[in-house]
Amino acid sequence: MFAIAISLIAIWLTFRFRQDEQSSPLWKIGSAVVMGAAIPVMHYPGMAAARFTSSNIVPDTAHAVSTYTLGFTGVSSVTLLVWVLR
Repeated sequence: MFAIAISLIAIWLTFRFRQDEQSSPLWKIGSAVVMGAAIPVMHYPGMAAARFTSSNIVPDTAHAVSTYTLGFTGVSSVTLLVWVLR
């Protein structure tokens, strides 16, 4: 509940003060802090709720994409996309 509430408040504050030239810079900084706080407020309870169990079964990874290939492709694609759109 806290994660949903703080993320909604952060999004509301972000859109409220984004284009407002009359608002104080402290309000914009405060809304950025709330937005930054929303991330760990959602992440840490979610990770605390996760439960992992060990298994004796070895997964078949014959058809899995290697993380090296996936990472290289993803980073390269995003870098080129940002470069082209800039």
